[in-house]
Amino acid sequence: MAKKTYKIPASLSDNYLNMEIALQTKDGVGLKPLPVRVILAWLFGLLAGFYFVANQSSVVAQASIPTRVLFALVWIAFLFMMTKVDRSHQMALELIPHLLTYLQKSNKYVITRRTANAGPFYSIVGIRSIDPKTGMVEYVDGTYAYWYAVVGTASVLLFPEDRDAILDRVKDFYDKIGSDCEIIFMTTKEPQRIHQQTAHLMAQYKALEDEVKEDEDIKTLVREQYKILTEFVGKKFKSLHQYMIIKGDNEEALSAINNIVISEVRSSSQMLKQCTAMYENDIENVLKLIYASNH
Repeated sequence: MAKKTYKIPASLSDNYLNMEIALQTKDGVGLKPLPVRVILAWLFGLLAGFYFVANQSSVVAQASIPTRVLFALVWIAFLFMMTKVDRSHQMALELIPHLLTYLQKSNKYVITRRTANAGPFYSIVGIRSIDPKTGMVEYVDGTYAYWYAVVGTASVLLFPEDRDAILDRVKDFYDKIGSDCEIIFMTTKEPQRIHQQTAHLMAQYKALEDEVKEDEDIKTLVREQYKILTEFVGKKFKSLHQYMIIKGDNEEALSAINNIVISEVRSSSQMLKQCTAMYENDIENVLKLIYASNH
């Protein structure tokens, strides 16, 4: 049976500075485990603060006692803010170089004119080409991918036995995935898709066309319904859409994982209730939604 919760293993790029040490007594009283680099940052920071307060050549050491106490409190608060670790296990201190890089105006914008260098845009999108027939996406790093529009089955209203069956099915699916493949899920907020509704409306109108050819009221009603779908529902009503991107290090690996996905969709709907292949126009529309400017 699949587990209800999973622990994310440590990254292969971690080193000894990322090792966590628990500063606790034998009774378990103390601070929660902290990375070595955070502890070292505190040590160097406290030593630097002590140097500023105790060294007679510094301006702080020559100040009055209340001023030095205030400086020590502010310095400790500064150390706490700089050594605070976020969800990605990075200290705020480590983000300062990235912030300084972002302050440069040239790093805030990506020029997409035809005459501009395509390198910066390549670094964001990462797509080299899209096959118009098969929908295969080739990335600049040499990997390949297929895009699918998917609808899952997860819900907080599931019965325990249904939930366990879905978890087991998903676990079995990921057990089949090789190390040369990866799956990326992407969620967007887009206007509702009205293709099926408009097609049904037009088919209904054509079926009644001979009967209502002279009835202007029916024609007006159909036009109003079409306008509501296209101008109101299809533009102002937004919903969540999810996409699954399957990637392989090469075309052979992509073909293998694609066969696994097709087999999963055909044999069961527990993991994926709907799975629709996306082609060049579909992928471009999603990319336009993400990267297009709102100005």
